Amino acid sequence: MTSFPIQRDDCTDVRVNIRWSQGEQGAMTIYLGKRAEPVFTARGPNMNNDSQHCLNVGMYRHLAIKTENTILIDDIQVEAVTEN
Repeated sequence: MTSFPIQRDDCTDVRVNIRWSQGEQGAMTIYLGKRAEPVFTARGPNMNNDSQHCLNVGMYRHLAIKTENTILIDDIQVEAVTEN
């Protein structure tokens, strides 16, 4: 996994492209802002079984971690893309 900077109190556009697959054709690419080059790319299997998979977006913490954080999520668009 890699890290990339996100500025506090600034809006950041994030685009995630995922091709779900149990085989080598699986892929995930993450883009930030208006960058043409991805900040993260992974290839290979990304499904453990043939059940429907999805991307969850949010902030997830163990209940034992006591902290106050805020994440604002706006204008989520999900598109199914089929290849010809």
